[in-house]
Amino acid sequence: MGYKEKLTAFNKGATYNEELRFLGSLLDIKLSDVIVDYGCGTGYGVQHMKDKGADVYGYDANDYRSSEYPERYFVDQLPDKIDKVYFMHSYSHIPNIDIVLRYLHDRLSEEGRIYIIAPNPTWINTFENVDYKPDPTVVRHNTHVEIFQQMNNAGFNMVLEGQLGNLRQNVHERVFAIYQKKYE
Repeated sequence: MGYKEKLTAFNKGATYNEELRFLGSLLDIKLSDVIVDYGCGTGYGVQHMKDKGADVYGYDANDYRSSEYPERYFVDQLPDKIDKVYFMHSYSHIPNIDIVLRYLHDRLSEEGRIYIIAPNPTWINTFENVDYKPDPTVVRHNTHVEIFQQMNNAGFNMVLEGQLGNLRQNVHERVFAIYQKKYE
């Protein structure tokens, strides 16, 4: 099974769909919002948010687009002004995340926010099988502290952070965070 097929199966799983619903509640989608799914993969999350009435664009440096979703869901260049960007399991896959964050900072509206849901590296290091190998597109799984430092350096303040998913020994499977542009 190739990576695109594994990604499609993961996207259609119960856990991912629960996390998408959680993300949808965090986004508090308004009809006027311009939203980008950064690292959209097959486009599954774009479809989910479009079903909620959002003006969502999918962007991914890799071409894992699924023919299940219309080509118009995907963009090769981001809109000039964006209200919300989300990284749904994609933050760990982005090389040069600092450059990407500064680029997004310049495109976000004054009230613009970034939403992140990602695997918790503490969970992975503590509970995964010792033979666990992340998929080949993972650059690095980041802790809350590392994400905070990267976002702060790119000009964002934290609004909310937490953990979700399975819980073992006070460690959740996922981390999430919301960041907003700093006012100068």
